[in-house]
Amino acid sequence: MLMILLYLRLSVLVPQHLLDQLQNRSSKNNMQINSSKTKEMFLGSASKRDWPILTIQNKPLVTVLVFKLLDVHISADLRWNTHIEYIISKTISRLYFLKQLKISGLAPSHLLHFYTTMILHILE
Repeated sequence: MLMILLYLRLSVLVPQHLLDQLQNRSSKNNMQINSSKTKEMFLGSASKRDWPILTIQNKPLVTVLVFKLLDVHISADLRWNTHIEYIISKTISRLYFLKQLKISGLAPSHLLHFYTTMILHILE
């Protein structure tokens, strides 16, 4: 189950109340929230404020600066640096394999096939 909660913290009690409702709804539907995988991220200027600690199943949520969602790295400062670095490193490692295949004498059509299936989709 993937759930993203976006909210404005107008009140200190609202976010914890939403998490409690989410936990109750999950229990009613025979589902369980994995508190070790549940993270909290403050975007933009909200990260500069002191917020109360939110809990799920009496365990505090871990605040993160970057998380990966659908293979896109999202950072709290809303910059693309982390995601671009990830894409570059992934592409470089696959280009290395392409180079090794070329050195081993693979036919150009097979090299093109490797490039289009393993590298090109990363860059698009």
